[in-house]
Amino acid sequence: MENEFDRVFLEMKRTIHNISLRYSKQSGVPAAEFVSQLSEEIWVAYRDYDSAYGATLITWINGCLRRRAMDVIRERDGTYYRRVSLISAIAKTDEDEDAPTSEVAESGPSLEEYVIERMHRKKEADQRQLIDFLVNSDPDQVDPVTTLIVTKFPQYPSITALAKALGLHHEVVKRKLRALSRRYDANRFGDYREYLAV
Repeated sequence: MENEFDRVFLEMKRTIHNISLRYSKQSGVPAAEFVSQLSEEIWVAYRDYDSAYGATLITWINGCLRRRAMDVIRERDGTYYRRVSLISAIAKTDEDEDAPTSEVAESGPSLEEYVIERMHRKKEADQRQLIDFLVNSDPDQVDPVTTLIVTKFPQYPSITALAKALGLHHEVVKRKLRALSRRYDANRFGDYREYLAV
């Protein structure tokens, strides 16, 4: 059994290395931590393997290694390295600068507020442009009810309130919006979630 395990371990060594590098790059946890955890996991997976599982030994071990790598990221190791890398990135300063400290902001317009306000205006302009395209690009496909729903949508807090104000059933409003959303082209406009973020 010992020789069989040694053979499997040597065979899986390259896989351990590849998984370690991939998940290390993805999470910031050092590859050596993954190698250590995955080497231990091979022994556990080898010990617990039963051919009744319906998978070969190598397939079983591969699955166990990938699950263990994800566990390393999710557990305290991943959290620790995420925090340390964040703190390290913040703490890096030029040699002639002091350590970062919080200072009282001067009176006047804040740069942060200015940037947020500019982003919000750009986002609203992008949203209007997208809605205009969806509603006006092919008038044959968009009925007047859908156009009315889209124009009144920002004035109401929910679809139900909008439907009640327009005298429609809320499911009709949902169906009209769903039909309109099918015309959205992610290749042309990008990810729709960018339009939803505030």
